[in-house]
Amino acid sequence: MSPFDPFLPVFLHVRGGLLYKLKRFVAAVHDLEQAIHLGGVAVWCHLNRVMSYLGLGRRDAARTAVVDLLDQYPNFTLAVLDQSGHPIMVHEPELISVLQELGIPKE
Repeated sequence: MSPFDPFLPVFLHVRGGLLYKLKRFVAAVHDLEQAIHLGGVAVWCHLNRVMSYLGLGRRDAARTAVVDLLDQYPNFTLAVLDQSGHPIMVHEPELISVLQELGIPKE
């Protein structure tokens, strides 16, 4: 992987999301934070970082990640998440109330 590859943030985002699903939360956070730092990533990268921090039991870091997410995507809500068909809505519904508690608005 070249550090100058314009698709590096996308690769790191995808790999970080996969690492999250594998419950390799430390590695997931590392990749997702790198992707965010490099820029050009979608809201889902931020959301995966929030969930990875939750997987590590780092609720304060997850709350800070929500602040970052909403700073970058101020119109993001749980309704947007639901309308997107994101797998979290089907496979991890227990996280929805946690995301709301962390500051993601319902609508």
